[in-house]
Amino acid sequence: VTALPVRTLKEFPAFDYGIFGEGERTLLDLVTAIDTGKGEIKKIKGLVFRVGQDIVQNQEREPIENLDELPFPAWHLFPRSPRYHMITARGCPFQCIFCMRAHGSKLRQRSADDVVSEIEQIITKFKPRRIEISDETFGADRRRVFRILDLMIEKELNKKIRWGVSTRVDMVDYHLLTRMKEAGCSTIAYGIESGNPEILKMTKKNITLDRAKKTVKLTKSSGIKVEAFFLIGLPFETRETVTDTINFAVRLNPDVLYLGIVTPFPKTEIYEMARRGMGNYRLLSEDWDDYGKHVGNALELRHLPRKQLEMFQSLGYLKMYLYNLRIKGLLKFLYQYRKGILKFLRKYLMAYVFKQEKSERRREDGKSSNSLSHL
Repeated sequence: VTALPVRTLKEFPAFDYGIFGEGERTLLDLVTAIDTGKGEIKKIKGLVFRVGQDIVQNQEREPIENLDELPFPAWHLFPRSPRYHMITARGCPFQCIFCMRAHGSKLRQRSADDVVSEIEQIITKFKPRRIEISDETFGADRRRVFRILDLMIEKELNKKIRWGVSTRVDMVDYHLLTRMKEAGCSTIAYGIESGNPEILKMTKKNITLDRAKKTVKLTKSSGIKVEAFFLIGLPFETRETVTDTINFAVRLNPDVLYLGIVTPFPKTEIYEMARRGMGNYRLLSEDWDDYGKHVGNALELRHLPRKQLEMFQSLGYLKMYLYNLRIKGLLKFLYQYRKGILKFLRKYLMAYVFKQEKSERRREDGKSSNSLSHL
């Protein structure tokens, strides 16, 4: 709804209202207006709504500058979980072509004290095993990050919880990784995207393969597990560049590999390229059920049909585990993602059956034509 406010309401008539952008204040204003009957809906910023057969989109709401003003999430309203998610900053200043940046391009950060207070509250009240910090780029402000780590160690939270983050390969070094490990960090996810330098440059990620290789090695030596994210099907991708990506991922041998197929999410540069047929793209669908990085059917390249991309994807996962002799890891992967794998296999089985039925119909039509010709 943030990417396509009006279109969302057009396509999904069950919705009366949509909130685009940051929702905390918009939702509060909307609920108050409906509950009290006071206040005009048309003046609420960040809201799209219906008026009879029409859809009205209000003015965009300004981002929240001081994130410390927001209360902590009301986790007590949900069942307890062994894993909790939190966000310490919003916005991403980088310009990767496959990312929408739903929180904007300006980085806004919570204070270190506020972040650590929330971690303390989660540990005290819910006693989870793990916290996932879901910032788009953790560690953009080194001074603030070190303050968070120092507070966690000082309060001995590192003895009570393990946590993980996502960040860039060019934002960490030995000193930071060592401190993160001491503060209880057990996993770092890196977006590396491609194993081909020219394709990587085209993504506007602004990292190098050499830096990715050094950072992954350094992270492993620090005792922190590595999750690596790659994409195949980037603009002008070929079989050779996809093979480069798979081979690079295999050589890195991360603890967890995510090998996705490029998905043209709305409001991304990739989406606009696909709509215009640029980058050798062919947009296959705007049915949002098809917009998955593993099981989907949204996009292909002229010289790399969707089925070939999916076969490369399967090959990449198998090669990573088998080449590095990680048989236990492969079995764990197959079990963990069994539902997605079954869905994937079902898709191919249905395609095979459809193809066989089509061939059978052609044969029958051919027999009928021959019979008529003979008569």
